[in-house]
Amino acid sequence: LPDTGVNRVLITALARATPAIQVELLRALTARGTREATTDVAACLNHPNVEVRRAAVDALAELGTEAQVPHLAQGLRTAAPPTHNRIERALKAILARTGPKSLDALLKELQEAPPESRAVLLRVVSGVPETRSLTAVRAALRDRTPTVREAAMRVLAEWPKADAAPDLLRLARTADNPTWRTLALRGYVRLSRQAAVPAAEKVQRLAEAMALAGNVDAKRLVISGLAETNDPAALKLIEPCLTDKNLVEEASLAVVQVAARLNAQSKDDQTRALRQVLKQSGNRDIQTQARELLERLGVKAD
Repeated sequence: LPDTGVNRVLITALARATPAIQVELLRALTARGTREATTDVAACLNHPNVEVRRAAVDALAELGTEAQVPHLAQGLRTAAPPTHNRIERALKAILARTGPKSLDALLKELQEAPPESRAVLLRVVSGVPETRSLTAVRAALRDRTPTVREAAMRVLAEWPKADAAPDLLRLARTADNPTWRTLALRGYVRLSRQAAVPAAEKVQRLAEAMALAGNVDAKRLVISGLAETNDPAALKLIEPCLTDKNLVEEASLAVVQVAARLNAQSKDDQTRALRQVLKQSGNRDIQTQARELLERLGVKAD
């Protein structure tokens, strides 16, 4: 029914309907995109019926603005744990629409909320990766509650912007918790791979990660990052992995991928690394590619 008067009828009915009908009204308002209903929908967050509360949260995920962020954030305090995920999704949806306009309310609630709420809100604030958000996450790493500290670490490890890279590198070096060190290293490598910096700087960042890579999985992660670069220094970082039986094929492929992007100015570095690939790799396709690259350089494969 396209008439805008229908929205007012539905909103008016929402206040006096039975819970079952309220749920249907909330769904109808959502389907109609009735943004003028947000205040009335937010009032349903305090309804004694759990199904009405859940329907209100879902409605705000679609209709809500920054004005409803405090209501949802405070709703975490009294909501049962199963509802936390629902509220988290709604808050993330609102942040995706409103961005920084919603951040003040979130950061204020983050300071005042109980621990179980802070863990949820930390996951939400990363949707607006500003300096203020990152500062809040850094502070949460020192929270008295372990679950909050753990949530902050995981948020930091997935931070989408490069300003978290120094924090992650520091934690990869110094964190007492081995899980934290692993998460930090993965996050640091991810940001290093994404960084819009010269190839030499990217390789230098990945060299720092390789120095901290304490197991096969971590080294594989760094190798995959080096394989995307076009700097001969990457070959020198990859070469030691060619003699590791657990890494030889990943390293061999990475050498071939890097060498394919280089020119003859780094002929000596390419020749050395490609000959090592022929010596160590058992993969025929990789060996074929290595021979072809050597031929391109005017070097005999044997």
